[in-house]
Order: sequence, then C-alpha cells, then structure tokens
Amino acid sequence: MKLEAVLIPVSDMDRAKHFCQSLGCRMDAARPGIVQFTPPGSGWSVQFGGNHTTGALSSAQGLWLIVSNPLAALDKMATPGIAVNEVYYIAPKGKRQGLHPERLSYRSFASFKDLDGNH
Repeated sequence: MKLEAVLIPVSDMDRAKHFCQSLGCRMDAARPGIVQFTPPGSGWSVQFGGNHTTGALSSAQGLWLIVSNPLAALDKMATPGIAVNEVYYIAPKGKRQGLHPERLSYRSFASFKDLDGNH
C-alpha cells in the first residue's frame, strides 16, 4: 500500500498549474476538470481542479517537499517569486533561524504557501 496522490483545493486551475510548473513539477495528467502534478523525484502527486474536493481553500496543510540541497531549492523557489516564510532548524534548546549548522539530513525546514494558502 502506498500514497500516490493528494487532492488540494484551488481557486484557479491555470494559476495553480503555473505555480506547480515553477516548482519544477511534472504534469502527469490534464483531463477536463482535473490536473495532476508530481514533484521531481517524488513517488506521490498532487491533484486539483473541478469539484473533486469539498475542502476549503487553504485547508491543505502539512505537505512536505523533501530536497537534498536546501540552498539550491530555496534559490529555485525565489526565481519565480515563491516567498518562503521562514527557514529554521530545531536545536537542543528549541527552534533556531536559518539552516542547520551541520546540514544534517531532515534537520532544516522552510515553509511556503501556494497561491490559495495551502502549505
């Protein structure tokens, strides 16, 4: 058993398609009323469009994009104007601003929202 797709609510399919493409995602399907994108190297996809979800805009929370090079990913996101809210890591005494000093795996975090407030 594996998770293959997550459905997210969006207000404008064309705008959402452009956003996914700016992240470097691959468009897998574009049927009338629904679109599916897969992030680079990912085993799961996001779908949006039409009346396929009753979720409110900005209701998709806690979706994680994992990258091997956080600095390169942040640079790539800045190019099309995707604003990252905060870059941080968790230290023994709590949350600290910036990338993990030793760049250990799964230790640096950044958050951002899509155009409809999903993050």
